[in-house]
Amino acid sequence: MFNKADLLKRNEIENLNHRLSNLDNSYMISSLREDGVAALLDALARRIAAFFGAAEVAMVTRERQRLLLQETVGHLDHALEDSGGKAEELVAEDLRLAARALGRLVGRVDVEDLLDAIFRDFCIGK
Repeated sequence: MFNKADLLKRNEIENLNHRLSNLDNSYMISSLREDGVAALLDALARRIAAFFGAAEVAMVTRERQRLLLQETVGHLDHALEDSGGKAEELVAEDLRLAARALGRLVGRVDVEDLLDAIFRDFCIGK
């Protein structure tokens, strides 16, 4: 993915498009003008559907799973809100927080979570 396509001249875009046509999963986008964002989101949706299978239905059976999914969606929604006018580092932080919540859902252990568990469950310093 190549961002800031809005800063390129037409001949530069055509040259890059020609060079990228040989690469799979390459997208030129402009988050400012939202050029190419729809194509990127469509490609992500197709990849997710292919990975999980179109017929598979997700069942959220635990409160923890539901809360983490809601947290993930909340961060993604926040990243999309007025993303053209928002500083890139704020959008990146929203995406990082969404990835962290999703990582906690699928079992990725975070250092902060490990430290919380150690100090919560063990008698350190007593």
